[in-house]
Amino acid sequence: MNELLIVEFFTSQSSIDYTKEKEIFKEALKLVDKICLDFSENPEIRKLHVIRNTNLQKIKLKKIKYYNTSKRKNLDFFLKTFPKDIPTLLLAPESGKISIDLYINLKKKLNLQHSKLNSIRTLSSKLKTSKKLASLNIPAVECKDLREIDKIPFISKPSFGAGSEMINILEKKNFEVNKGFVYQEYYKGGKASFSMLCFKGKCKLISCNSQILSIDNNQIHQIGSIVGGMEKHRKVFKELANKVSENFKGLYGLIGVDVVKNKKEWRIIEINTRFTSSFIGLKSAYGENVINLISNFYIGKKTNLDIEIKLIKQVKVFFNGKKN
Repeated sequence: MNELLIVEFFTSQSSIDYTKEKEIFKEALKLVDKICLDFSENPEIRKLHVIRNTNLQKIKLKKIKYYNTSKRKNLDFFLKTFPKDIPTLLLAPESGKISIDLYINLKKKLNLQHSKLNSIRTLSSKLKTSKKLASLNIPAVECKDLREIDKIPFISKPSFGAGSEMINILEKKNFEVNKGFVYQEYYKGGKASFSMLCFKGKCKLISCNSQILSIDNNQIHQIGSIVGGMEKHRKVFKELANKVSENFKGLYGLIGVDVVKNKKEWRIIEINTRFTSSFIGLKSAYGENVINLISNFYIGKKTNLDIEIKLIKQVKVFFNGKKN
């Protein structure tokens, strides 16, 4: 089937609270629009079906068909109209177990091109991810009990959270402990990410990126990425990518991995079982062939994982239009 259904959690909602989550919707909209624009240029793709709130802006392209959710017609209303075998790209954050719940809701209704539930359950939780990686001897940032923290400052973050959501730098231990948060040592080394295309325990390393961070009132925010900015570390990132894919055979499709350098060793911070915002700069940084490799994968076309990935240029991408 040369068609693809795209379901993104935030932008497909029947009602939107712009005052509360304006920046989240803006970033999600930007990502989905870029996926649509890049995928639509692949001659193998005939149609992209996108479910989107009626009040959100839309791209006018012949290959894109929108289904407008509203208070009268929600996501489930439209999902019933699609054949169960249509390849479906699901985009949902880890926050509040949204990705887990949405996957469970959709897996019997559609042909989800997504990682398996056991992988999502483990990798949506920073605590479970840390413990699992440690058990596999894969270098990772450890989640610790507060009593084990002996270095100040340290980091607190929600166990189920997306990106740099609610990451705080704590400079003393006498603070109110929040349920559902995890604690980690604060590494001041380089912050980076890489993306990989995964299938049945195998992977193709796609991009090697540096992260653009800001610190405001002891809160860490990732405000952007330099896509291709960490190509000099491709060899070690490839080793990490292979270790992750070999041990998490349920990973499927484009996967994002955040890492940090501690002394001479790169350690995994988290693994995202979804597209991340660094995709926005992927075509400009690595070219059309990489995009076609990914889009063909999602519509079930033969994918050549042996294709050579070459950086064209580093591309700086800011999320939500923010700049430092």
